[in-house]
Amino acid sequence: GGAAGEGRNAEKVKGKKTEVDAEKQREAEEQKRQQEEERARKEEEERRRRAEEERAKRRKEVEELKGKVEEALQGLKTKQEAREANLNAAKTRLDINLKALDASIKKNEAMIKKFKNITLDNKEAIIAGVKQINMSKFISESIDAVADAKVKPTDVAAVVEVVSCMHQRYGDFAKLLVAKLAASLHKKDAAPGETEAERKDRLTKRRTTLRLLTELLVAGVYSDPPLLASALKELISQESASQAIHADATVTVFTIVSGFVKYASEDILRIPPQWRQEVEAELKGLRKRRGEVEEGEGEGGEGEGDGRQA
Repeated sequence: GGAAGEGRNAEKVKGKKTEVDAEKQREAEEQKRQQEEERARKEEEERRRRAEEERAKRRKEVEELKGKVEEALQGLKTKQEAREANLNAAKTRLDINLKALDASIKKNEAMIKKFKNITLDNKEAIIAGVKQINMSKFISESIDAVADAKVKPTDVAAVVEVVSCMHQRYGDFAKLLVAKLAASLHKKDAAPGETEAERKDRLTKRRTTLRLLTELLVAGVYSDPPLLASALKELISQESASQAIHADATVTVFTIVSGFVKYASEDILRIPPQWRQEVEAELKGLRKRRGEVEEGEGEGGEGEGDGRQA
C-alpha cells in the first residue's frame, strides 16, 4: 500500500510539473504573439505615416505645378494680347490724335536720349513718356537711338515693349527699325586691327540684335520671317568663315544657333516651350510616384488580409 501511495504521489507531482510547464509555454506563446502584434502595429503605423507624407508631398507638388501652369498661361495670354495689338496697329493708331500732344524739340530730344538706354526698370516711364509727346518729326532719330543702343540680353523684352508702343503710334517706325537692325547683321563690320575684347563686344551686340529681331517678329511688330532667316544665315556664314582666324568661331556659331532656338522655339520653330516640358516631366514623375505608393499600400493591404485569414 505504501509503495502504491508513493507512486500516486509521484504521478501527482509529475502532473503538476507538466501543468506548470504547459502554463509557462502558453505564457511564452502569448508574449510572443503580443510582441508580433506590437511589431505589426508599429510597421503599419510607419507605413501609413510614410504614405501620408507621400500624399502630402504629391499635393504640394500638384499645387506648385498648378501655379506654374497658371503663370505660364497668363504669360501666354499677355503675349497674345500684345501681339494682337501690334498686328492691329494700322487700325488703332488712327484713333490717336498726335497733333494734340507736345511736339517740342526739347521733349523729343529727351525721349530719344532715353531710347539709348531702355531697361526693365525704366520701360514703364519711357512708354508713359512716349504717349505724352508727338514724335512724328523725330522718327529717324528715334530709330537710330534704338538700333545703336547697347542692349543687355535681360532688357530685350523691355525694348520690345517700347518698340511696340512706337509701332502702335507711328506707321513707319517698325518697318524702318527692323530694316536697320537686319542690315546691321549683314554688315561685315570687323574693323582692321580689331582686338579680342572689341570682337567679343561686337558679337554680343549682334547676338542681342538677332534676339531682338526674333522677339519683334514673335510680338507681331513685323511679319517677315524670311528677313529673320536671312539675317540668321548671314550671321552664321560670317562666323563660320572666320574659323581660320578665330579659334572659338565654332563655339560662337553654336552660341548663335542655340540662342536663336531658345527664343524662337515655341513661336517660330514650334518646339514645346520650357514650361510645358517641365510640367510634362513633373506629371510623369508624379504618376510614377503615385503608382509606387499605391503598389506599396496594396502590398500592405494584402499583408493585413493574410494576417486576418491566419
